[in-house]
Amino acid sequence: MPAISINNDVATAIALYFSTSKNQQEIIDILTASVETLKQQSGFISFSIHKSQDGLRVATYEQWHNQADYEAFLNSATGKALSAQISAFPAESHLFEIVTSQSISANHVPPKIITGGFITHFAEFRTTPENQPRLVELEKEYIVKAFENNTGLVSANFHRSLDGLMTINYGQWISQEAFNDIFRSPGFESTGSGYWVGLAENEFHLYDVVFTEPAEENN
Repeated sequence: MPAISINNDVATAIALYFSTSKNQQEIIDILTASVETLKQQSGFISFSIHKSQDGLRVATYEQWHNQADYEAFLNSATGKALSAQISAFPAESHLFEIVTSQSISANHVPPKIITGGFITHFAEFRTTPENQPRLVELEKEYIVKAFENNTGLVSANFHRSLDGLMTINYGQWISQEAFNDIFRSPGFESTGSGYWVGLAENEFHLYDVVFTEPAEENN
């Protein structure tokens, strides 16, 4: 199964597809079908598909050996053909590096992405290249507070887009109730006083992992 590369040993691409409850499964089906082609590409490591519980997103978490391999695939005839298949659906995609990660694992084992596993939280912070460094500083501070204030948080993994336009927290939770508890902690309020205010626009969705390559049974 895929594991989050907390030491940035790989290139990580995250894509967010803006779906509706009517076309969400269609997007998932197209992405799933693309995996057989992806597996044949030089530098490919893993591909994970996440389905938002509200029907408004499909998120992919993709790993390649390095940025050059990923960009070579995107610019290849095969990459362009796969992009064309999904181009009818609006999407946002960036390359990321992990800037801070914490989990309940005592041995700092990289968090695994498991089909049907923990509830996954993609926190989307849309920012600017000027504001991203300060936002990252605060994320490093508040990830510690998140674990101090919530026992249902399994892992939090903040990613910084290389173009400076975004950060994403890939969080894993044991339950919806545990996730809801975080909003009662100072600095995490969703009512206009969160730590990101003035630096980024924040939006989040909760997801279920519906597909991974490699699959759990292959490891």
